[in-house]
Amino acid sequence: MQLFFERAGNPFLIFFLIVGFIVLAYLSYRGVYQTVSRKVGLMLLTFRILAFLLLFFALFQPVVKFTETKNLKPYLVLLLDSSKSMGIKEGKDSPSRLVKAEEALRKGAIIKKLQAKGIVKLFEFSSGITARNLQDIDNLKEAQGNHTDIAKSLKAAVNELRGQPLSALILLSDGQNNGGEDPVKTAGNLQVPIYTVGVGEKKGEGGKDIEVSHISFSKRVMVNNLTEIEATIKSRNYENKLLPVDLTLGEQILASSVITLSEAQPTQKVKLSFVPRKVGRFVYTVTVPLDREEVIAENNRKSFSLRVTNPRIKVLYFEGAPRWEYKFLKRKLESDPNIELVSFLRTGRERILRQGTTLETASLKIPQSPEEFSEYDVIIFGNIKRDFFTSAQLAAIKTMVEEGGAFIMLGGKNSFGAGNYRGTPIEEILPVSLGAGGWISSKFKMELTAEGRAYPIFRSSSKGWENLPALSGGNIVDSAKPGATVLATYPYRKNRNGKLIVMAVQNYGQGKTVAITTDSTWRWTFSGRGGDEYSRFWSQLFRWLYPEKKEKEKEGKLVQVITDRDNYFSEDTIYITARVRDEDGRLIPDVQVSCLIDTPDGKEVQLKMNPNSSSATDSLLGEDYSLTFVPKKRGTYKITVKASRKEQLLGEDTLSLLVGDPSLEFRNTWLNERLLRRLATESRGRYYDLETVDKLPDDIVVQGKVVTQVREKKLWDSPWLFISFLVLLTLEWSIRKTQQLI
Repeated sequence: MQLFFERAGNPFLIFFLIVGFIVLAYLSYRGVYQTVSRKVGLMLLTFRILAFLLLFFALFQPVVKFTETKNLKPYLVLLLDSSKSMGIKEGKDSPSRLVKAEEALRKGAIIKKLQAKGIVKLFEFSSGITARNLQDIDNLKEAQGNHTDIAKSLKAAVNELRGQPLSALILLSDGQNNGGEDPVKTAGNLQVPIYTVGVGEKKGEGGKDIEVSHISFSKRVMVNNLTEIEATIKSRNYENKLLPVDLTLGEQILASSVITLSEAQPTQKVKLSFVPRKVGRFVYTVTVPLDREEVIAENNRKSFSLRVTNPRIKVLYFEGAPRWEYKFLKRKLESDPNIELVSFLRTGRERILRQGTTLETASLKIPQSPEEFSEYDVIIFGNIKRDFFTSAQLAAIKTMVEEGGAFIMLGGKNSFGAGNYRGTPIEEILPVSLGAGGWISSKFKMELTAEGRAYPIFRSSSKGWENLPALSGGNIVDSAKPGATVLATYPYRKNRNGKLIVMAVQNYGQGKTVAITTDSTWRWTFSGRGGDEYSRFWSQLFRWLYPEKKEKEKEGKLVQVITDRDNYFSEDTIYITARVRDEDGRLIPDVQVSCLIDTPDGKEVQLKMNPNSSSATDSLLGEDYSLTFVPKKRGTYKITVKASRKEQLLGEDTLSLLVGDPSLEFRNTWLNERLLRRLATESRGRYYDLETVDKLPDDIVVQGKVVTQVREKKLWDSPWLFISFLVLLTLEWSIRKTQQLI
């Protein structure tokens, strides 16, 4: 115990103050001594001096410090992997890896030896940790974890024992980490030795197995178009065995192929083709039959999510050379489920690269006649010269626009007048007169006209279009044609007709045309908002361009459901959006929209969708109802949306999506000894297998912890100090009262 003062002053000054007060108290009672007895006078003086000393004592804030020392026992943590791969049985009659790990702990009395060294805590782990009693270790028979996150589990275990003397982490696992941070880096940062125990067979050992390892596919395909996927099949310990490979949708087999398994070729690729007949999001599965000699059944199938679309807008894009504007615009158009893109990229004088969103693109020829061009809704000319086309082709494009199509010309050093389009049918349909041409190389921020600010193409920007990153480069055109609308100009460059034009539009016949003289709208993807403004610009432009009469012809369901992504992991947030419109494409008011979600474990989740003016998705469609859902399990989820008005069903739509990979734990089933050894080395621990694990307790060096606890007691704010002060003053006052001194 130690007494100190929080407000200690100069000790000499304090001493003289105390002596001075005692003298002052004595002098104040000197006259009293003549009227009372010596004993009473001494009592009065004593009580007053004590009260003063008590007050003086409190003013300097006295504190009593108590020091206590404790010896804390060391802690040892057992981390037992309970992910699904630990349920693998290496032989037909062999116990699972999890059971083998438990038997190894019991066989060598390892737990008892560890308990003799410190306090042992048991956790089972997969994507996280769960605390268990040591007595329950014999009951941990089920390996149910959907994936393994070793780094997260290590950090969680250390956090559970924060403040305690943790001497070692003992990790029993097959080392098949398939999620989260780098476990080796985590092990080095924890500053706790990790002793790893490998469970499972090494690569090249074990029985027979066939695995659907990987599937390559396009995430979005067109309805009624040939679609091809490629599956990778791995096998071990099979020779000259014929293996059928099926592609299924539910119970329906869509495509089949046969391969011959061989030890000389353990990895094979097989292509499967089919024609999707329905629009929507579906989960397809590649399966191979289970052989009775296989040790792992769960990896004989693999599912994937595929979006089948029926695009409302067919776009034909000609580009004269690879450039940034082409790269970003092509990516934007390909990502929109309502657009079917065909592009022809000129890569040399006689070389043309065909690209697009369907398999048939490679076999397509450049249209020649008005009938062939009319198969498309929008035609885009990029940086491409007039001599790429025949006069008949240019005339056919003019006819296509007159009959209701749309045409866009983008800026470039081979566009507009610089591309020799003066006097051609293309100049006739453009909203600008080309003039002599020319090129501006400097950077600039476009300036919207009054008409541009009011136009639907430039609406709904939270940043303001003029505040976006500067554009760079553009064609000089002479003027806008009568009937055309100028939407944007250069802020300072002029000719005799006014400010130079950046963007103009016009109606031509039954169609629409657009002139964009710059070649750098792609710079808007760097607006700091993930390219939202760039995407919004092109979405709104196409929404304005697309001929209304064709939209009505191609419009399908009254109710459509979409999600913000095609694939998810468990615990991700799924944004579900429903679009409800009538046959004319107009929003239907006062609609009740419900959502039914069928989960992989057979449960149904009923949710109500709320009106929402904005959406997590960016498409040419208008979406107006939304909700969010967080999946807890891996597997296939079926989402059904129904819309009704005044108790009358308007329509419904269904899609399926895949959350994670249900067979992820069975993709790599070998013991990952290398990872486990690295974990041990990085943390200054040691690696063991099931044959040597009995040495583990002797190798662990434990160290307890001496904790010194300091407890302080403030005396100056104690109520007893105040009470004592009052008691002393009261006693003095009582004596003076009885002696008739007051």
